Amino acid sequence: MNTLDATNTQVLKYLIAYGIDEFIAEEPVNRFKQPVISKPTASKPAVPERTLECVQSLADLATFLQQQENFCDLQRTARHTILGEGNPSSSLVVLTGIPGADEDREGKAIAGENRILLSRMLLAIGLKLEDVFLVPALPWRPPGNREASPKEIASCLPILQKQLSLSAAKVLLSLGSFPAQILSNTQESLLKLRLNDKQCTLSDNRSLIIQTTYHPQFLINTPTHKRKAWEDLLRLKHSLEGSV
Repeated sequence: MNTLDATNTQVLKYLIAYGIDEFIAEEPVNRFKQPVISKPTASKPAVPERTLECVQSLADLATFLQQQENFCDLQRTARHTILGEGNPSSSLVVLTGIPGADEDREGKAIAGENRILLSRMLLAIGLKLEDVFLVPALPWRPPGNREASPKEIASCLPILQKQLSLSAAKVLLSLGSFPAQILSNTQESLLKLRLNDKQCTLSDNRSLIIQTTYHPQFLINTPTHKRKAWEDLLRLKHSLEGSV
């Protein structure tokens, strides 16, 4: 044992002899404080995550989508979630296509000059815009008006189908080919869709007729097709009269 170890040993013996068996800590210790015994907390039952199938009304659908942060990539860039507007008790649902800049800005299914022309088209066969149910094919505008990807369409299609299930729809009017294509799972052109009505079956087993005509934006840009659109509207009027 070297001199330093012998000295340390003597110091320790001296401290023990005088009852000093603990060094002073940096923080004072309360020897009279009772130890806190934590009580086990009852674990809360896990709340099952809501799904679209649980939605029972159009108002409930809007609330449900407000609570979803990752339902579809499109909602990250869109200003508004655009759902159906107008009269869901109407036998006619107008499928207004993919929201554009005007629709995203105003939060409406169809907006701007397209809305004005659609109103005139419906008035020509005795219908008011507010008396029918207007439903966009997608609830969110793709950024830059690009085409929606297959993944985005697959994410949004159940929302469209849910809105149709919660409506009293009997006849669907597709503005442009896109709504008719995704609902009837076809890639047929607008020309073929105009000449051949399609059908879609909802979750409640209702089968709806899908008639297709030109989108108002196309008619604004190509007014020579308004005569053909008028023929489509007359067919629509005949279908609605037969569905009553």
